[in-house]
Formats: sequence, structure tokens, C-alpha cells
Amino acid sequence: MVKWFKYPSVIPLIIANLFPVLGVLFLGWNINQIMFLYWLETFIIYFFSVAKILFLVSKEMNLGEIVGKLMIIPLLSIFFLFFASFQGFMLAWIIFRLDFVVFFNINRLLNFLINNKALFNDVILALFILLISHYFSFVSNYVQRAEWKKATVAGLAEQPFLRVFLIYIVLDFGGLINAILGPYSNAFLILFVFSKIVIDVIAHTSERERFSTVAKLD
Repeated sequence: MVKWFKYPSVIPLIIANLFPVLGVLFLGWNINQIMFLYWLETFIIYFFSVAKILFLVSKEMNLGEIVGKLMIIPLLSIFFLFFASFQGFMLAWIIFRLDFVVFFNINRLLNFLINNKALFNDVILALFILLISHYFSFVSNYVQRAEWKKATVAGLAEQPFLRVFLIYIVLDFGGLINAILGPYSNAFLILFVFSKIVIDVIAHTSERERFSTVAKLD
């Protein structure tokens, strides 16, 4: 059984993910802000996946090995941006009822962003808190606990997709419920947030367990 309390990085993860609860209780958040935040978080996951690969490659001494391993980053980026864009278009339609054409009409897109400025301000603050959480995990686990010593470029390239896939499941579930039932109570929104926290903690600690052997040897 995974013991999540063994890893200090779980604490900032939970704290950062509790911000949407504050949003629901005090900032008037609904499912729209929560789903938008979770979609944006997938870009943070992608960013730190690339950072892990670059950190690992920086330890290589052979130029040929460095170039070969760096070639995986463009492939990772293409696949990630494809899935993120597809999910983004779905959320734009579910949350804001925007059609695909809006993204190619600058005036309509700018008007939409201006009209929803308050929503984006709150979400950006929450996103920044999530960024700090991911950064803490990167430094404390990948660097200080030397997880990079057991990592492979191929493994690091695959790693973000499982985490992102789980987030997309949460997003699709929320969107489906929203489409079927419409607006719902704060209690449901908080339950929705806590379900995402549980999934995050399980994924995070499982990832740490895979590197635990290296941590013990160090």
C-alpha cells in the first residue's frame, strides 16, 4: 500500500488543489472556472516533463546522445498540444458555448477574453499556486531525491500523458454532468474538487514509489 504521507511534496499538492474550494465558497466559482483551471494545469505538467528531460540530458557527456535524446521533446510537444487543443476546444464549447470558428476570429476572441477578465484573473492566481506545487515536487523529488538517476528519456516522455489523461477524465466527467444536470450545488463542486485531489495524490505517490529504490540507495 502506498503511504502518501512519506512524501513532503504531497502537502503542497493538496494545499494548491484546495484553492478551488476557496473559489467556490468565497469567490463565486462554478464548474466553469474549475474545469478551465484543470485544463491549464496540464500545460504545467507538460512544462515540467520537458524540464525533467532537459535536466537528465544535461548529465550526458556524449554529444550524440544529447542530440538524440533531445529529439524526443518535439515529438512530446506535438502529441501533447494535439490532445490539449482537442480538449480545449471541447471545454470551450461545453463551458462557454464557443464554436470552433471563434479561435480563428481575433475580434470575437478578444471580446470574449475582455468580457471574462474576472474569471481569468482568479484562475491565473490559482494556476500560479499549482505551479509552485509542481516546482516544489520537481526540486524535492526529481533533483534532491535524485529520481533523475533512475529516469529514462522514454519514460519521462510517457509519464505526463497518464497524469494528463486522468485530469481529462475528471474534466469530461464534469462536462458531462454539467451538460445533463446543469448548474449544481456548492457541495457537489467541492466533492468534484476533492475527487480530483484524490486522483492527484494517488498518481503523485505512485510516481514517487517507482523511484523509491534510488532514494533509499542515496
